[in-house]
Amino acid sequence: RGAGLSATVIDMCQLSCSLEYELKGLRAHDEAGTAVELLELGNEMYDGSREDVVARYPQPGDYADAMLGWVQSIKREWPTAQVALIGERWNAYHNPREDSWNKEVLHSAAGDAADAATLHIYCGWEADANQSTPENIAQHLSVAATHAWGNGLNWQSGDIPHSCLLYPSAPADAEGSV
Repeated sequence: RGAGLSATVIDMCQLSCSLEYELKGLRAHDEAGTAVELLELGNEMYDGSREDVVARYPQPGDYADAMLGWVQSIKREWPTAQVALIGERWNAYHNPREDSWNKEVLHSAAGDAADAATLHIYCGWEADANQSTPENIAQHLSVAATHAWGNGLNWQSGDIPHSCLLYPSAPADAEGSV
């Protein structure tokens, strides 16, 4: 709000920064008038192709175990802040790390303590994002819809906990639909 923004997601560096360093940064944001409301604990920590990620978090549970203390510390200072763990979006391909990520991370003590999970959807790798042609727009929307549908199926199967809402979310009495 200090910068005139109504809401900002602050992506916290937990891969190469300490918790205390990041808490100091949040305090600086707070003092500057930026609301500490929406926090994401890292980015793409499920990515097994990144050596730095795998070195720090060899297994998905290692990320979950490490993030429990982060969530608890943040909640102590900013009790109303919404803290998100990194979730793995649905993909048409499979690999063991990513396939087990949501179950090991979101169904953990850290998952219970956190308020949300982020599921980044990347759309239209085959399309040119700089061209607003009907074909490119259709490609991006098609990929987004496919990933959103897949994330919905993961939610239905329990891979993504039902405490993590996906929008549009199913009404409470519409079991089995997203």
